[in-house]
Amino acid sequence: MKKTVFILCLLIFTAFLSAQSNRNIRYIAVQTLDLKEGTGFFASTTGTLNYGDEVTLIGTRNDWSHISSIANPSISGWVKTASLTNRRILQGDTTSASAREVALAGRGLAQESSGSNTRAGEPNFAAVDRVESINISRDELQRFIIQGGLSLGSL
Repeated sequence: MKKTVFILCLLIFTAFLSAQSNRNIRYIAVQTLDLKEGTGFFASTTGTLNYGDEVTLIGTRNDWSHISSIANPSISGWVKTASLTNRRILQGDTTSASAREVALAGRGLAQESSGSNTRAGEPNFAAVDRVESINISRDELQRFIIQGGLSLGSL
């Protein structure tokens, strides 16, 4: 009886330790993600990670998370917490989603919110493609913010 209780306690303790060690694991939930030196929009980029990459959560500050790449620990920096997920991302697994759902998700749209973006039941991404093709340099953006009297936030 004592042996059974001991083994049961050992299994529970092992499960607890496993859960604690995975508590700081996150996954990149956006296509590409620039890691920043600080929490400001114009902070220097320290590296780039991709969708599904596994990272360690080092700490948080407001809506920012300090992370480090598990595959390459020399890549670390600050990112918006909303760009991370606790759930493991299975790359290349689209067996449970239709092609339409994958296309909508790639555009950041949910099935139920896509009604205004469809014609004859199919998504129309022409406007989204035009917006995504616009490239504005950091210098142009910073000039716009200063000339408009907007706050630069934390640098």
